[in-house]
Amino acid sequence: MHHGAALRILPVVDALGDVVGYILGYAQNLGGKVVKERFSVSLDQAHSDFERELSRSMAQLAGRYLVVIVTGSISRVYGDPVLDLPVLIDARSRKVASSLGLILDRPIQPDTDFRARLILSGQENLSLQRTLDVDVRRAVSNHYLDLASFTFHRYWLDAPLNDPNGDPDLDQVSRDIAERLSQNVAGWINEFTCSLPVTGGRDSRIILAAALPVADKVNEFPCHRFHNPSRKDAKAAKQILKSVNLTLKQHFKKASEPTTLRDMRLKMGWSGFRGELAALSMIKDYPKDNLILRGNILELMRANQWRTDNTEKPFNYTHAIRRLGISASKGAAVSTRQWQRDYDAWLDGLPESARANAYDIAWLEHSLPNYQGAYINGFEHMTMLNPFNDRYLISKTLSIPPKTRKQGKLVQAVLKHLYSPFLEFPFS
Repeated sequence: MHHGAALRILPVVDALGDVVGYILGYAQNLGGKVVKERFSVSLDQAHSDFERELSRSMAQLAGRYLVVIVTGSISRVYGDPVLDLPVLIDARSRKVASSLGLILDRPIQPDTDFRARLILSGQENLSLQRTLDVDVRRAVSNHYLDLASFTFHRYWLDAPLNDPNGDPDLDQVSRDIAERLSQNVAGWINEFTCSLPVTGGRDSRIILAAALPVADKVNEFPCHRFHNPSRKDAKAAKQILKSVNLTLKQHFKKASEPTTLRDMRLKMGWSGFRGELAALSMIKDYPKDNLILRGNILELMRANQWRTDNTEKPFNYTHAIRRLGISASKGAAVSTRQWQRDYDAWLDGLPESARANAYDIAWLEHSLPNYQGAYINGFEHMTMLNPFNDRYLISKTLSIPPKTRKQGKLVQAVLKHLYSPFLEFPFS
């Protein structure tokens, strides 16, 4: 196993203290307890229930991490809930790596289902495990990789997300989310030097509200300004922070190096394009060796994968595949025909109780590993980490019907429990 020198690596031990694997990156156990020296599985590796207990333990971890387990009988790779620490595989050469550039030791063999120019310009997206190389596949979140067979197996989403007896208690669910998120945020801030970007939007405001009890320990509250919307975001962020006696650090637009975009695409493994690439030169000024606490996964709280007019309609393949953005330039009808079989193969592996949330879960398991995981893996001077990258928080959020989330009720309820004065500022 090879890993970057700056990547934390800690042993995983069984109940007898024997090393059964390693955890790379940053992980928390229940209640914001950061994994510091080792991670322990409560059974020894010879126990008949060891594999089940191992997967249960892995499902409880939050953060940005990868776990490699090798015993006498099993060899597996487990990832974080949305693969913020990316995982790509080449079954033919039996290699696992964090990007296409690292996994290849041969010329790229183009996947003819995609036009690289459209992927790299953001006109189309990679998804459904595909990469620009025909033999290399991206892992699916919440599945472990069996290193013996190089196959993926789901180990999380075995419990119903929705209450079959009626709508959940919004106040109680939002209280649970607020409590757990506060624990996660405090765990990272108390253990590491952290910076917390702030905008006028919902996601960063929720994380900021969760961080208020330990805000004095945060190194910096940065934002980057490079166009008119980000100028408005900075103005809102400054007002929000001022209301709690905190100071915004603005990073202003500056010219990028000629090779910046090329190098970033290489580090992202040619996975696509993000609008934030325009802000690379400013983000590179964020504090070195800090944990940068981001909030993208919180978009689930406002049902970002649903349209307002379809939150109570039956599942629709055209909408589902359109949300993935895969082959988008070919039009909805052609894209649906091309990718419905692959989507079905993934959908068949979802428990029946989770299918009502298929749009959300596809975003977690197929979109975020490309959009977010590959992107934040491209920054070598700091570690971006999402305190909401936690299966407990994800499942609590998905227990709320999409219509309720789309109406903003969950966001408002969570902020009410965290710090209600933040609701007085308009969202941008």
